[in-house]
Amino acid sequence: MTKLPETSVLRTVVFLTAPNDDSIPHAAASMACLQPLAWSSFAERVMQSCALADIQDIDVVACDHPELLRLALGNGQRWGLRLRWHLVKDGHAPYGVLRQLSLGASRVLVGHAHCWLDPAALGDLLREDCAAVVLEPDRRWTGWASMPAADAAAISPHADADTLAHCMTQSAPGRCMAIQTSQFLTTGTAQDLLESQRVCLAPDAIRAAPATWLHKPWGLQSSDARVSPDAVITGPAVIGPGCVVGAAVVGAHTVLHRDVVVAGGASVEYSLVMAGTYVGADVSVLHSVARGSVVNHVGWGVHHELPVADAVLTPLTRPEGVIKPLVTFGGRLLAGVVLAAGLPALLALQLASRLKGSPSPWLRIDAVRGWNADGSLHLMPVRMNRRDSGRTHTLLSSFGAVLDVLQGRRAWFGVRPRQPGDWYALNRDWQRLLARQPIGFFHARAWHDDGLPSSVEAQAVADAFFAASGTLRERVAAVAGAQRSWRPTAHCVA
Repeated sequence: MTKLPETSVLRTVVFLTAPNDDSIPHAAASMACLQPLAWSSFAERVMQSCALADIQDIDVVACDHPELLRLALGNGQRWGLRLRWHLVKDGHAPYGVLRQLSLGASRVLVGHAHCWLDPAALGDLLREDCAAVVLEPDRRWTGWASMPAADAAAISPHADADTLAHCMTQSAPGRCMAIQTSQFLTTGTAQDLLESQRVCLAPDAIRAAPATWLHKPWGLQSSDARVSPDAVITGPAVIGPGCVVGAAVVGAHTVLHRDVVVAGGASVEYSLVMAGTYVGADVSVLHSVARGSVVNHVGWGVHHELPVADAVLTPLTRPEGVIKPLVTFGGRLLAGVVLAAGLPALLALQLASRLKGSPSPWLRIDAVRGWNADGSLHLMPVRMNRRDSGRTHTLLSSFGAVLDVLQGRRAWFGVRPRQPGDWYALNRDWQRLLARQPIGFFHARAWHDDGLPSSVEAQAVADAFFAASGTLRERVAAVAGAQRSWRPTAHCVA
């Protein structure tokens, strides 16, 4: 560890880019730093720790869900901080931004918002160039280190979190500072997350909670929570905003994050129940991390998704990014009428197509509709016309798209169907915008030259504009554009 002169200029860079571990039940629209830590999130507690260590200016680096992160942290006024926001394209390798942020500084403090250090450990990093590590149960980097600006700028822009951790703990072992395990908390795995809650529920830690919380003999309760007089709460426990607890048992080391309903007769002990979860009557949750119908039993090492119909553990809200078919009964009825009216034309077109020896007029593809609760893509089979097909095939494929409307796979107005490859090519913010829209029969016209690489971007722009507006005028324009082009659906390569 190297002593620093008092005149050195320090720049603090905190990364909010780490994804959730697979063992933690989480929503698609969430980041590791937004996971609960007793009465707040990890990111909020990290900002508080930085403020207590006399850090005033912080550069925060985000990738996915910047609007959620900005909503949680703002500009740092709550803690007397000044936050400067930076966006990177790749959250798995975000460290290339350090080359730019190191300019004008003599030292750089690097941290991660899903890893909490107490103010005393941060103060040591402010005074000396070193990497903070814990030695138990094994040697590992805490995600925090201070170093000369030249060393920060030299970090490879292609380095991921594992590469950086290896560099901090193995490449320069003489520059490591061992800290106590009680000075470090992390989301890590589901077991790490549950252990972090236990540490934060210690009596000294609970006394440090904000005054906006109601301090009870058993722990903390939000003023927006409702607890039945018949509930048995032994604590230490935290019952967050929007929670409703009936005549149930809430045992020691339990955190009900927010908007959690615990029915009468249920029991929750040594567990973390995340936002939007209903715990049914006569259900026992023990040593677990639960969200919606997904539960990870840390004690048994079992990760399981329960049937929603059983009402044992269920989500109170629809999973983020997953939409149900937005087709009304009237829309499907109209599709049936169109198919019935166009049946003679459909038969004639199919006969003409077969006489020419043409292939099937449409293909079935798996189009992306958003994300499932576990973060995987939610796919919907739809019918698409072939690339460079003639007018006859285009009309036939239009009947296939109407059949999709009748089956509830499309709406009359929406966005273009996209296969996973095209979906991943979109910006994450655009993915979330388009995931809230149904796949449409009619969609906004994209102004581009067919065959050019820019057509993918032009179609995305058109769909994003339609999703953001969706006015009657835009719908009329979509119908008129489809009539002029004879192409109400996007192309698909055969």
